[in-house]
Amino acid sequence: MKAVPAETFGFAAKPKVVNPRSKYREPVQEDEDPERVQNLMFEKRVVRGNTYARIITSKDNEIKNATKSGKSFKKTIQIQKEQIDYQRDQYEPGTPKPVAGRQNIEVQTDEFVEQLTDKPPEYEKDTQTEVFIDRPNPRLFMPKKTGIDQETQIWDGDLFDFDYEVEPILQVLLGKTLEQSRMEVLEEEELRVMKEQQKRFEQLRNAELAEMQRLEAKEKRLYEESERRKLQYKKQKEQNVLSHKKLISRNIAKQYLSKLRGNVVNMLEDQGVFRNPLQMSLYDQFLPWLYQNVQQELIQQHNIETELENLCVELIEENKALHKQGYDVEMEKREQIRQDKRQRQKELEEKRERKRLEKLRKIEMERRAKLRDEVAARILSKAEVKDNVLQNHISDIDNNQQENRPFVGLVGGLVGEFVLFMASLAQSQDEDLASGARELINNQEAILNSFKELLTSVLSEGSIDLPINSQIDALLAQKGEDLSLATLATAQLGDAQDDVIDLIVSNVSSQILNAIREHSNEFGFPQETIDQLIYLIVQSYFSEESLQAKIKFSPVKPVKGFSQAGIAYLRPDLESLTINTRSPKFGQEPEIGEDEEPIKVVPENLVESEFSNKVSLLNPKDEDLEVLVQHAVAEQVVREDILRVIAGSIKGVDGHEYPILYEALSKTQEYQRKVLDSIHNDFPVLDMKSY
Repeated sequence: MKAVPAETFGFAAKPKVVNPRSKYREPVQEDEDPERVQNLMFEKRVVRGNTYARIITSKDNEIKNATKSGKSFKKTIQIQKEQIDYQRDQYEPGTPKPVAGRQNIEVQTDEFVEQLTDKPPEYEKDTQTEVFIDRPNPRLFMPKKTGIDQETQIWDGDLFDFDYEVEPILQVLLGKTLEQSRMEVLEEEELRVMKEQQKRFEQLRNAELAEMQRLEAKEKRLYEESERRKLQYKKQKEQNVLSHKKLISRNIAKQYLSKLRGNVVNMLEDQGVFRNPLQMSLYDQFLPWLYQNVQQELIQQHNIETELENLCVELIEENKALHKQGYDVEMEKREQIRQDKRQRQKELEEKRERKRLEKLRKIEMERRAKLRDEVAARILSKAEVKDNVLQNHISDIDNNQQENRPFVGLVGGLVGEFVLFMASLAQSQDEDLASGARELINNQEAILNSFKELLTSVLSEGSIDLPINSQIDALLAQKGEDLSLATLATAQLGDAQDDVIDLIVSNVSSQILNAIREHSNEFGFPQETIDQLIYLIVQSYFSEESLQAKIKFSPVKPVKGFSQAGIAYLRPDLESLTINTRSPKFGQEPEIGEDEEPIKVVPENLVESEFSNKVSLLNPKDEDLEVLVQHAVAEQVVREDILRVIAGSIKGVDGHEYPILYEALSKTQEYQRKVLDSIHNDFPVLDMKSY
């Protein structure tokens, strides 16, 4: 991975002369920018920063702690305080002016820590309806009387007699009601009579129609029977006449020929008495001659037709061969033209496809370069270099941590790095090393002991974390009401400890660990052994109280923009490193008294270089930007520790660590790429310089 050279930085604002310090409350000069005076960024009464934070002013404390003896002294102190505030505002750097066509937008740059809980905060608020006073009843306005008051007496019935007045109305109502009722009754009766009459009419009509149809059918049957009888009689009569004629003719012939002998005519014909000369000449002379001449003519015609057919066949075959030869030549020419056309079209499409892919590649490279610059400016610039990799917190590269603290990123964490490195050793070109690695992997007890020694070495100086299912608190609550990840270290589990360990091990998962499990058979590392490695870490958490603070369980959080964020591959600048050909990495030791200086050249990779055991710790999240972090130096340090652990189990490791690391580097990177490609194909890797 080659590093892209960083672009030169240029200031957006034009350079200008710095004005001298102005005196206290000096009026605005004509050449000064009026917007600077009216800008709230330079208003001393506006407090900057977080409104919840405490404003630290050392000068104010000195002034407040000074002795305030008299009124004039207080006034002097007030004037000095205002001068200090004004000078601080003048010298405090401000925001540069925006370029043409743009404007500056105020954003929050302070750290904002939001506490996420499964229970929303509850507050108690009181409310009271506003008091409304009833509107008083309006006073009636009584106009002043005018005129003279008089009085009279009106008794009931003097002005209106109800019995007298209501009688005509009742007569009309009752009369109209009775008339309407009578009309409705008469109408119903009339309808009933009409329906009965219609029913009787329909019955009579149906009966007459049925009788008429019966009579018509009877008459039709009688007519058909009469015609049939007449035709039968006629046929019988003709048959009787024909039979009578035959009987009479037979009787006459019998009486006339009764005296002749039988078969006389046949005997005469056999003797040739009735021979016809013409018929005899026809059958004996003409027909044989005719048959012979026709046969000769047919044979001659057949021979002529055969010769003509053979001649035509020869001509057709010759023309067919000439036509086929010309057709083949023409088809070859057309096929060659089509092949050339297809070839040109294919070359044109391939050229277009290459242009399209090249354009997409350039766009992707520009996007990655822009993303790399943005990551370097917003994330990598805040990194902190720490010595000794194993003394820091080791995590998976996707950093599924709740604290969002800096960490050392390995593909799959400590478990993933151990599995991939051991799998690469099993594919080594050295048969002894490869067979020893395979035997160690297949021996579950030996591989667990080696990993336990590696885990003890890592936890003795630093800490690790395991990704776990985000629903683990709910699952742990089923084992105990007060049981959760937060109370797991202090909980008294007793006999339920084994069940809790099995529950945690079954829920340890992340995208990268799951991908390593899926490719375990391809790597030659049993999946059951991977689960046992995780079980060993969880068991260590419960077996020793000192390890509970160094083993963290991080609930898995979904990574947003997983394919767009990319991996920040942190490694030192190779040009700043050197290769010492006299170092033990190359199997050479300087001889005693040798004055020759070792040759130092730029290394091709990190394994053969002389690098420092230090790492850049950073928080991979900055507002809307989040990347995956992979530390190259940490990988090499952990692999050297793995070789130290397995040196006693595999022959040929001790003393040959660096050649083994050099050979396993490409295979381990291939396995890492395969794991990442199973999550997302063509995952962007940003080659970043850690220090």
